[in-house]
Amino acid sequence: MVTSPGDEEQEIVVTGEQEGYSVPDASTATRTDTPLRDIPQSTQVVPRQVIEDRQITRISDAVRNVSGVTVQREYGDYSDAYNIRGFTTYDTLRNGFQGFSTIVPSNNIERVEVLKGPASILYGQFEPGGVVHYITKQPLSEPYYAAEFTAGSYDYYSPSIDFSGSLTGDRKLLYRLNTAYTSSDSFVDFVERDVFSISPTLTYRFSDATTLALSYDYIQSDGVHYDGFAPDPRFFQAPINRFTGEPDGNDDETERHEINLTFLHRFNDNLEFRSNFAVSIDRSNNSIFRPRGLEDDGRTVIRSYERNLFNDNDIYTLQNNLIAKFNTGAIAPQLLLGFDWSEDTQENVNLFLDDGEVASLDLFDPIYGTPIPTQLNGTDAEFESRIETHAIYLQDQLTLLPNLKLLVGGRYDFVDNRTITQSYRGENILSTDDITDESFYDEAFSPRIGIVYQPIEPISLYASYSRSFAPNNARTASGTPIEQMHPFSTAMTTGG
Repeated sequence: MVTSPGDEEQEIVVTGEQEGYSVPDASTATRTDTPLRDIPQSTQVVPRQVIEDRQITRISDAVRNVSGVTVQREYGDYSDAYNIRGFTTYDTLRNGFQGFSTIVPSNNIERVEVLKGPASILYGQFEPGGVVHYITKQPLSEPYYAAEFTAGSYDYYSPSIDFSGSLTGDRKLLYRLNTAYTSSDSFVDFVERDVFSISPTLTYRFSDATTLALSYDYIQSDGVHYDGFAPDPRFFQAPINRFTGEPDGNDDETERHEINLTFLHRFNDNLEFRSNFAVSIDRSNNSIFRPRGLEDDGRTVIRSYERNLFNDNDIYTLQNNLIAKFNTGAIAPQLLLGFDWSEDTQENVNLFLDDGEVASLDLFDPIYGTPIPTQLNGTDAEFESRIETHAIYLQDQLTLLPNLKLLVGGRYDFVDNRTITQSYRGENILSTDDITDESFYDEAFSPRIGIVYQPIEPISLYASYSRSFAPNNARTASGTPIEQMHPFSTAMTTGG
């Protein structure tokens, strides 16, 4: 308020936007919206503002903003993996569900949460280093329309649209549609990739207390498969743009479908029930000429050939969560009770041509044109697996004092795992010893306890203990399963 002698009072209003890089809450560590300062485990959030300001188109690049995490391009650059605290993980979360490591465009991602340390207490089978969680955009009640076009080096271009709003006058039925197309070449000769994605979402509000949301995500990626160089330092004498495959023989195709159905009902301010069902379907195949090494002359590239006829992976997941808050005076518990079921099936067939049976390539003066082999003499492999998991978990978030928070919980997993493998040449099974049909049953308890002390407002000190779990699929050098092996489990104690 500004005044001067003889003047009437004048009101000055100052407006501004909230800091876009600061995200106070996250849900990955607890499956509830919890202030980051109250979580006894390191959690970092990359918000949408960072994604937009950095003009990120492949969401794994956003994770480069997170300390202790490195991005690994896998399988010819059409898949992403993450190394978190020294552990490599190929699995991610998408809206709370386990997802695939294929390329994820950024146009439909609202934020990325990275939980460091074991995540098995809530999500089951994960590496102990941590987990990367993609959270997608949700429908808006107000009309929103955006279109973008991005262009860059190596013939990169990417148009995208993002539309949202209400489909009914009472704003009960909301929608959002994201779609994008990306085409790009590479600094490596002949390498190119096209990625198309579309993500429609519908949310219906039965009332202020009850909602039902349905989302679908489709991603298609086609490109020239690039394996880089073999682990031989002599390769690095070649130009950086050298391609050691075949321009017309190295290709990969991937299609991914994800369907999520979420039901939410709030009985009152202190009790809510959430049920989620998800289907993830991944289909891929490839044809690859791979560099295996160099001859003694230091320039003749030894190559092999591999054809993945198909790699089918289907995941079905059901999650049921009940969240209850209690007002019991100074201590305010918040309980999470959950039940999970999932079925993960995978089947693939790989055909091989042995090293030395493929035409070599001059590293410094390459002549391409080797045709795709029609007769493969290598030892081929067929693999089938089915993993069914049931789990129950309980978590309690306690406020002991205004500046002292306690988090305790545990999860029990029951896992059935069946794996069938066989080796053969052409249509001939090598021997009955090369066919295995094994079933495993694992159980594991994953506990977690953590405490947070906040001596002053901007500082949180925490200590935690947690354990991760993953079924053990260990095999001998000949491929025979080792039945005596216990589930892979890692305990971790951290503080900060």
